[in-house]
Amino acid sequence: MEKKFRGNVAAARRLLLTRAGNRCSNPNCGVRLITDDGTPIAEICHIEAISEGGPRYNPGKIINKEDARKRIADLDNLIILCPSCHRLVDSDPIYYDADWLRTAREEHERKVLNQLESKSAPTSNKELSRTVTSFHQSLDIWRENIENGDEEFWQSLFKTNPKLIAQAIPNHIIQIGDKCYLGGKGAENKGGKVVDFLYATNFSKNFVVVEIKTPKTRLIGKEYRTGVFSPTEDLTGSVVQVLSYKTTLLKDFHSVQRDNSFQAFEPTCLVIAGNLEMEADDAGKRASFDLYRSNSNVLIITYDELFYKIESLLELLDEG
Repeated sequence: MEKKFRGNVAAARRLLLTRAGNRCSNPNCGVRLITDDGTPIAEICHIEAISEGGPRYNPGKIINKEDARKRIADLDNLIILCPSCHRLVDSDPIYYDADWLRTAREEHERKVLNQLESKSAPTSNKELSRTVTSFHQSLDIWRENIENGDEEFWQSLFKTNPKLIAQAIPNHIIQIGDKCYLGGKGAENKGGKVVDFLYATNFSKNFVVVEIKTPKTRLIGKEYRTGVFSPTEDLTGSVVQVLSYKTTLLKDFHSVQRDNSFQAFEPTCLVIAGNLEMEADDAGKRASFDLYRSNSNVLIITYDELFYKIESLLELLDEG
């Protein structure tokens, strides 16, 4: 029964991507959801959240768990967006209410149907197939190594599968290199810094600085007050570390700039660490963690969140 249900969810999501014509359903966007190099950036957005506290949650539609379960695969309650637009509509659910999203989806699908030329999807099937295969392999590796605390192991995985990290950033990004040296050394041949990964956004060519930890990295610390938990030293240390890389990059841009291809006007900082599902065993812990990262100028994503997104993309892209 569970397998059949998941199959229905996947089928509904694939149909949604087809109806959207491989483009973001926001009428003010329309960016392609599978790029020319075969990188998928599509995200499924619930028009009305299926859990309390989510954007546009409608308690009248969710009476019990079975109602919530049905809404997961309900096409009428889904819209396909790029990551940037998904964040946008969920950050302002008053303006982007359920009616706005349904109207946007219907207008977009109508526009797709009216376009007789199907020239808008020249994505290389071979490249997409390689990406899907790589995602399947990476997902298997994740499931077999959830307890792996070896940082070099994960460094190697992301190095050989650069499109994994691309799923954590709203803009499509490209990998420049790993273990990149930043900054100039002093007279004693000291002072340089080595960042785990250096990426750049595909369009603006702005740098993205990435710090990799492991799924075993602790995120949530002791209870500070009732229901309020502090972040761990490991997490705050990772945040400070990636910010120091950013500072060094801005000061010594010449150390990584070999031509005029890339910019360093306001680099994005990303930390990949921990396993939130394993740690956040009550609402207070999850809320405290979300409050911390939502008020940080560093993007923090956990391993389970990243690979859940990979799993969702595979449900969207795999054949029936």
